[in-house]
Amino acid sequence: MAKEVQVSLITQVHQEGEVETYQYEAPGYLDVISDSQVLTYQEESGVQVEFRIFSTYVEMTRTVDDKNGSSLRFERQKTHSGSFLAQGFPLEFTVETEQLDLIQSSIDSQMLKIDYKLFNHGQKVGDYMLKLIFEA
Repeated sequence: MAKEVQVSLITQVHQEGEVETYQYEAPGYLDVISDSQVLTYQEESGVQVEFRIFSTYVEMTRTVDDKNGSSLRFERQKTHSGSFLAQGFPLEFTVETEQLDLIQSSIDSQMLKIDYKLFNHGQKVGDYMLKLIFEA
């Protein structure tokens, strides 16, 4: 059964010498399904976000609508294909995960930290740092 959590997200994006930081807080839900934790929440813009957290990797899906969204897989020191759907057109990306840590600071509080690089056809798009805190 899913339990309500408070989600705090901080993302830093390093692109072309510029750094942008995004912060966001939202209510969400955390559920345990088989061998994973599933965290879901909705961004202010209406984007549905789902993190599937396994013991060695994390899958993130963002769904705007049936023509826009993304799906990325993060696994420490590994490279995986990722996909974006923009106006119905698929775009392929490569995700190179440098750091992936899930820290449980208390029974009701966890932090997921992911540092990764995103590439499109071999060209680096940017360096990303994602820190996600979810508390019951």
